[in-house]
Amino acid sequence: MSRSLPPLDILKVLWKPPSFAYFVEVVRSGVGSVPELTAFEIFEDGDELDVHGHPTVIHVPGHTAGPSAFYLPD
Repeated sequence: MSRSLPPLDILKVLWKPPSFAYFVEVVRSGVGSVPELTAFEIFEDGDELDVHGHPTVIHVPGHTAGPSAFYLPD
């Protein structure tokens, strides 16, 4: 269960130097400019991906459907 902070609670934390520095870095990195996902591919346990290093997909069951790890033999 996630909890979002009310605006006043955020301000109580944001004035602290480490929190403020993190906030500035997040804004500078373009937090609001993530491009929309337009294509995807489905992979399964044991597949070898056609990317640098050719990782092998390992299904790792958990609380959600489809969690995976990637094994890089090198």
